[in-house]
Amino acid sequence: KAAEAEKQRLEEKEVQLSEVQSEMTALQCQLKTLREEKSGLQRDNESHISEVKRLQGKEKEWSKERRALQQEKENLNSENQRLQEELKKLEDSKQVDMKEAERALDQKNLELAKLQGQVVDLESIRSSNQALLVKKRQVERERDELQK
Repeated sequence: KAAEAEKQRLEEKEVQLSEVQSEMTALQCQLKTLREEKSGLQRDNESHISEVKRLQGKEKEWSKERRALQQEKENLNSENQRLQEELKKLEDSKQVDMKEAERALDQKNLELAKLQGQVVDLESIRSSNQALLVKKRQVERERDELQK
């Protein structure tokens, strides 16, 4: 009886051992699966970290480009403002020059009118002189005829 009880106890222990070994095998499979998942997740995480670093590098590049473009925009705005001021000065100067040119033209027109008046006077005088010359010759001819 004791041997049989011992045998039964051993069989129960073997069943328990077999159950524990099955459970241990299942747990080892789970552990292997979890390690594989962990490894996959680590690769994904490293890939994600690499992508984040790559994007941070791009962001720094873009930030530098944006600052450079902003500076270029400010420079162009300053240049544009300077050119507009220069254009305004040139337009103002042009207005002054135009007014001076108009005054000079008016002055020249007055001088021309005076000269034309003088030409008319000279032509009138020449005409009068011509008439006087004709008259003088006529008088001289008449005198010469009278003297003959």
